[in-house]
Amino acid sequence: MTGAPELVFPLADAHALDPDARFRGLRDEGPVRVRLPFGSAAWLVSSYEHVRTVLGDRRFSRADSLGADEPRVVPMPQRANLILNHDEPEHSRLRGLVAAAFTRPGVRRLEAVTEAFVAGLLDRLSAQGPPGDLVSAVAAPLPALVMAELLGVPGESREEFVELTGSLLATALARQTAEQTKAAGLRLWEGLGDLVRERRRSPGTGLVADLVRGGVSDEEAVALCATVVIAGHDATTMQLGNFCYQLLTAPRQYDRLVADPGLIENAVEELMRFSPLGISTAFPRRVTEDVELGGALLREGDYVVVALTAANRDGEVFDRPDELELTRRPNPHLGFGYGLHRCLGAQLALLQLRVVLHALVTRFPGLALAVPVADVRWSPGLLARSAESLPVRW
Repeated sequence: MTGAPELVFPLADAHALDPDARFRGLRDEGPVRVRLPFGSAAWLVSSYEHVRTVLGDRRFSRADSLGADEPRVVPMPQRANLILNHDEPEHSRLRGLVAAAFTRPGVRRLEAVTEAFVAGLLDRLSAQGPPGDLVSAVAAPLPALVMAELLGVPGESREEFVELTGSLLATALARQTAEQTKAAGLRLWEGLGDLVRERRRSPGTGLVADLVRGGVSDEEAVALCATVVIAGHDATTMQLGNFCYQLLTAPRQYDRLVADPGLIENAVEELMRFSPLGISTAFPRRVTEDVELGGALLREGDYVVVALTAANRDGEVFDRPDELELTRRPNPHLGFGYGLHRCLGAQLALLQLRVVLHALVTRFPGLALAVPVADVRWSPGLLARSAESLPVRW
């Protein structure tokens, strides 16, 4: 790469969940050069076609991007031993060790317990309010409870596990210092290590027990479970809050689901397209050979970052892309990524999102924001966008 980067990325904060308007021009312009807060300069790719190319073409390597020069929005480089940071064939080998738990049949086994968790959380919310906070009452604890069930965390340790995952969420939303972030990561590794060793002494149920029975080493089991927690908890928590915000600030959309809960499965897919989870990208790629993309020559060794939010609003793929249309079909959104690294926990996230929305529209048909829209507080971080609280009445 030569010359100075054209843009500082992430772009200037957009309002609430509205994508930055400059993405419209960037999609047409093709790859442009940007500078992130840490690491080297990179190419930013914004159009649907180009994002899919970067995520699906092996000439764009995730593993080769790791290191101090990796473009990123957080001070600490990525851990090398997470599934998310491997290329083939190691990625498929590691993913295969845990994949069965995240297939549709595997996730279906968690449906009843997820419904029970949601019912209990909403019972507590109802008893304490109105008003109540959907984020602290439902969106924050639910994914931690489901993750504990998936991993097989014993009952006496679940409260500590929920607290730990909350600390990790604070990291993602930049509510902690670099030292606190590092400490949270170490606590996660230590806690998962304790669980793996306990399952070697006393076999039980859950993903950790399955890995131990499968002959996976302690180190590899911890790294696999850490990937599951990091990828599966924070994003689901944030999108649960974001989905509710989208529906409650467009009440007619919420009313449609109240009138026809059968729309929820399709609505969740559209909300995944429409709601920008990431302001930036946590997983840049590095070019392994010269590639021409959208009129730009990306040279071997260059870094590339993708804007999923922009790709999901590409008018070349989605009719009326800036409208939330709960019946949209087909909907080939990139909310869970694409290609080799498409989100392993997509089915588990979709299950939780569907269960929560179904419970809300059936139990609270008159659900509404309890504060003016302008008073909803948003996370201050550069990595993710999420409502910090969502006060509601019913």
